[in-house]
Amino acid sequence: MAESADLIHFAGLCQVKRELLGQLAAERIAWAKHLQLAAGVLALVSAASITSLISTLSNPTTLKIFAAVVAFASGVITMVIPTYFDQKENLTILEGANRFLELRDEANTLAKRPSLTPTETYDALERLRRAYDEQSARYGQFSRFGKAYQREKQAIDEWIAGVQKS
Repeated sequence: MAESADLIHFAGLCQVKRELLGQLAAERIAWAKHLQLAAGVLALVSAASITSLISTLSNPTTLKIFAAVVAFASGVITMVIPTYFDQKENLTILEGANRFLELRDEANTLAKRPSLTPTETYDALERLRRAYDEQSARYGQFSRFGKAYQREKQAIDEWIAGVQKS
């Protein structure tokens, strides 16, 4: 039967998922900021190149090529930001981290209740595991988290099987 140590172990698994999602969101947000800054800098350089071209102080062919390359790079980066770093998706990832935090806290709270019988503990653990699986499936679509989810799911399934045997 399940014991409070099993709930504490479960809380640790939820913490790992929470950290994975939180780290992924932080990395995505940082990349989006860096790319937006790069796009802005490239747009300014492009504008400066066009201004210089108009003033005809330098070789016009070289400057035209440079201005075209910088404008193209600026356009590509501007398109990449909303495509790969959608703010709604980042918010969803952070919501997932919060869901695992809630599961972790609930498991820790239950582990501190001395009045729970082993059967009640096992039932609570099963309910939490189902919620854990639902959240893992919901947020497993995010690339690195998906691979970690498969490893963690296998570990938790093996752990639950061990709890059921005892």
